[in-house]
Amino acid sequence: MGNINKLSKFIFATKTSLSLTIAYILPFVFQWQQASTAAMTVMLIATISGTKDSINRGMIRVSATIIGAVIGLILIALFPQERFLYLFALSLCYLFFSYFYFAYRGDKTFFLLVSMTMMMMFASGSEFAFLYGVERTFMTVFGILVFTFVDIFGFWIFRSIKSHTITPQTPKDDIEFRFAWLDPEAIKGALQLYVIYWFSVAFWIYFNPPGGFFIVILACVMGYLTTFSIIKPIHMIIFFTLGFIVALASYIFVLPYLHYWWELALFLFVYSFVGFFFLHEKLIIFFLMGMFLFNINNPMVYSLELVLGLMFMFYIYLTILMMFNNFPFSSKPEHIFRISKERFLN
Repeated sequence: MGNINKLSKFIFATKTSLSLTIAYILPFVFQWQQASTAAMTVMLIATISGTKDSINRGMIRVSATIIGAVIGLILIALFPQERFLYLFALSLCYLFFSYFYFAYRGDKTFFLLVSMTMMMMFASGSEFAFLYGVERTFMTVFGILVFTFVDIFGFWIFRSIKSHTITPQTPKDDIEFRFAWLDPEAIKGALQLYVIYWFSVAFWIYFNPPGGFFIVILACVMGYLTTFSIIKPIHMIIFFTLGFIVALASYIFVLPYLHYWWELALFLFVYSFVGFFFLHEKLIIFFLMGMFLFNINNPMVYSLELVLGLMFMFYIYLTILMMFNNFPFSSKPEHIFRISKERFLN
């Protein structure tokens, strides 16, 4: 059984690392912008959905991205000069999709992608919102398609190699729409994220930290992974710090000496494979956040000051999540276990 679990983890790490590498390299080949958006999308889907994927799931995620982009652009069009009204309307939409995220019993990435894309439309302000939104939406969709097709084709390859060791399930359209409408935990989870939203917005407005509104986006999107989760806040800090140390060493001693695309691709694959294979699935993303400190672009510009600024931004949003991990409702593992046991018995 242990060997089977390790093999499954190896297959998952290989397919996901390959998806993340392609999501980075192909945009550079075609001179597309926002390659990190596609890579972040792959990481989020892999963290929430794990190894299960299908064409149908991929298309649903694409539709979620488009819906989020449309909602985000509509809100900007309705309140182009009214920042507070825009933020209030955005908060209501975020509260709405947060409730569905916690109430849904299935693949939750649809609601996460709607929220993420909806909020990313504002990141560069209203003046260039449409072009910026199109680029962000396109790269998010690209990341979804890369993850979907690599996962499906990788399934058949690994199945033929290890057909006698494991019995993988054939990818199929197993989407089931099941909601626990009156689940009080779903309501509490949505309210907790709502508090995180307004605190991060207030912090952004009054302190204008590095990263600007992107801190709000990170806190709200990553809040989906930490609210009512067994992950303790200290784990987030530890694994992000570990990822940052590895990333900083790579930024100084490895990246400057890469001259060809295949060298960068190999580096990204190995870096992400280490995270996906050796770490718990819920903690992978905090380690791999270090990858985004590289600020990999084509052409590449090295700036230690920029890396430290990005690091500071990540620590800010992690601190916000730590502050509200058990407020106003508890996310302690013993509380989650008790609630889960009661729900099971009922």
